[in-house]
Amino acid sequence: MTKPLKGKPASKLSPENYIRQRARTLPVYKCLVNNNWQESKMANVVIARKHVNGNVTFGLYLVDLLCLGVKDTLFAFNIPLREFEDFVLRLEGKFEELEFDKIDYALAHNIVYAGVDFATEIGFKPHPDFNKTTRFILEEDDENVELIEVECGYKGQPAVFMGDENRKECLSIIAQLDHSVGKGNYKVFDLNKLDKYEADELPDEYTPEQFEEDKKTFKKGFKNFKKLNSDELTNMIEVSERLFYHLIDDSKFDEEYNKIAEKLDITVLYNEIPDEFLGVPTNTITDADWVKTTLLDAFNNYTDDEKCKKLYTDLMRIHPDIPAVGVLDLFLSTDLENDAYIKLLEKYRAKFPNYKLFDIIKHYSAVSRDEAFDAEILGREIEISDFFGERTSLFWIEMDHFTTLYSFLTLLQADPAQIGALYDFLNEDYIPEGVSIAGKSSSLIFMIDFVNKNLSATKHGLFSKHSSFINSK
Repeated sequence: MTKPLKGKPASKLSPENYIRQRARTLPVYKCLVNNNWQESKMANVVIARKHVNGNVTFGLYLVDLLCLGVKDTLFAFNIPLREFEDFVLRLEGKFEELEFDKIDYALAHNIVYAGVDFATEIGFKPHPDFNKTTRFILEEDDENVELIEVECGYKGQPAVFMGDENRKECLSIIAQLDHSVGKGNYKVFDLNKLDKYEADELPDEYTPEQFEEDKKTFKKGFKNFKKLNSDELTNMIEVSERLFYHLIDDSKFDEEYNKIAEKLDITVLYNEIPDEFLGVPTNTITDADWVKTTLLDAFNNYTDDEKCKKLYTDLMRIHPDIPAVGVLDLFLSTDLENDAYIKLLEKYRAKFPNYKLFDIIKHYSAVSRDEAFDAEILGREIEISDFFGERTSLFWIEMDHFTTLYSFLTLLQADPAQIGALYDFLNEDYIPEGVSIAGKSSSLIFMIDFVNKNLSATKHGLFSKHSSFINSK
């Protein structure tokens, strides 16, 4: 759920920015949760805050306490109290077994964050809109909120409930659990046989029968790759992932994943601009707060070209000498012809020679022009500190550019376990939903080629045969 429910604006700030900056100053009006959340381990949590005009802003959080944490979330901003109450009634009416109970804020907070913490530990991130917006409707998760124990998992272990309708999704979840907690350390239940929690458990392992079935699907899909429709391509990718992770060495994969996770371990900011991103000292900018807010609005409204370009125009008119404004210019210029984009990039590199983000973009842009990497970075393991010094946090666009360069260098090593680990890492939601992650498609193509080679399905490789097709999908 990426779009907010519409209400009447209360200020010149966008609803998202108002929530990020001011929601916690509003008093909590009401907190609700479905009355069977402890038995079902699926919680629908509503937290509403009241404005001085009598209207409310609220967040809705779908929390899977068995495995995935915050699966979905939405918010409504500054809506009349009547509309809020009507929304709750409509929600109860839509789902037969959904009935809300009123609860204290502390319990609502602990339910949400228990789910987030449990899921994060086993490799699942909350819905991107939680980090971007709706977590700011909750209080900061610190010692000021009473700690209430909320049981997660089934007997302490992650659990997946698989039926006919969600089988594909569950197989993907199981593949992640195989790597994060290991086979035998989670439960899988068959919804077709389920009676509460007393059910025959499905095999946790990737069975020989499933392997043979996947091999047949892979061979057929590879042979007819360009003819696959969207659903068939999705299934082909899922089958390829399962086969790939089955074929590589688990211990080597775990070692490489831990290495990547440690190397790229830095706080990624979505809702604030770090001072260092600007590229000039903030005390030299008289309206630094406006600059940071406008940049944040522009980058976080990347799907709205018109709004994004207007914000960029305002920034460039007043502050053409701030490097981060140049980053926004490049961000909006990705549809330029390759030579024009490189010319623009080189203009900014010459203008801001000490701003290392432009160097990162320059390094990986060479690949798109079929040029070799610069000798200064080829053949060595790059570190975040090589470009960002001792910083402890990056804005998400900085992380996106760095991981693009890191991905291309990793792909040059052609190490299956390393590339599989990279692909897993890139599947985590470290940048906003909807932004394409460079390196992810190339990693996937390598993985499919690896499976093809090991199964001897065909003599042709995807890198030469299908790379443009899979990227277009």
